[in-house]
Amino acid sequence: MLPPHNGGFLGCVARRKVDIFSLNRIIAKVHSSVVNWSVMTNDNSDDRSPMALALEWSSRLIAIALEMALPAAGGYWLDLRIGTSPVFAALGAILGFVAGMFHLLRIARQRGPSKPQ
Repeated sequence: MLPPHNGGFLGCVARRKVDIFSLNRIIAKVHSSVVNWSVMTNDNSDDRSPMALALEWSSRLIAIALEMALPAAGGYWLDLRIGTSPVFAALGAILGFVAGMFHLLRIARQRGPSKPQ
């Protein structure tokens, strides 16, 4: 059973001895680290928000993961359906690995080599 909240969010903050100024300092540190990260990547050609860039990269990684996993799962299902040994699962795993690596190499070529300053 959870203890009762006396004072809501501000009461919780006061009990933990956290004040608004320390929260503002934490937010400022996080913001500066995001800004510094964008400066370190040397990619000023893209003016999208960091959230948009993160969503783009996460969708790319999910697509690559599915490219690697789904052929093996399909091969396993086919092996169960036909009653063969794990031949199709192995072929699906190999096919998925090759497709995923091809996709990774294509992304690496699109990014190009980083230019030293």
